[in-house]
Amino acid sequence: TYTDATDLDAVRTAAASAFAVSSAGTAAISVDRVVVSGKTVTLTLSRAVVGGEMVKLSYTRPTTGDNVIQDAAGNDAASFTDRAVSNLVPDTMAPVLYSATVRGKQLVLTYTDATDLDAVRTAAASAFAVSSAGTAAISVDRVVVSGKTVTL
Repeated sequence: TYTDATDLDAVRTAAASAFAVSSAGTAAISVDRVVVSGKTVTLTLSRAVVGGEMVKLSYTRPTTGDNVIQDAAGNDAASFTDRAVSNLVPDTMAPVLYSATVRGKQLVLTYTDATDLDAVRTAAASAFAVSSAGTAAISVDRVVVSGKTVTL
C-alpha cells in the first residue's frame, strides 16, 4: 500500500517482472500478476506463503516507458530492495505439549507453538483430568494461561 495524495495508475502499471520476492524457504517465489486498485498494489505469487515464512520484496522501476508504479499525476514510485513483508498467513499448527511439571499444588504445562496461547478463550478446569498413584483425589480448581504455559 502506498501513501500518496492520489490513487495509483491502474492502467499503466509495472509488469510482474519488475518485482522480486525472496524467502528463507526452499521453494522459489515469482510474481505471476500485478493488480493496482486505489493506493494498493496486489501481487499474485507463484506459490502460497506458509505461516512464519520470512518474505522480502524488491521493486525495480523500469528505466524506460510508462509501465511503472505511478500515481495518476504520473509521478513514478521509487525502487526498493529487500523490504520485509508482513506475513498474514494464519497459524494453522496446533500447540504441542512440551513438558509438564508439578510445583506443590500447581501443575504447569508448557507448550511449543508459533505464537502465545489464547489466554481468553481457554479450556475450563473440568476439561482436565489429573491422576496420581496416591490415594487422594486430584481436582483442577482453576486454569491460568500465560504465554506458552497453562497452570492448573
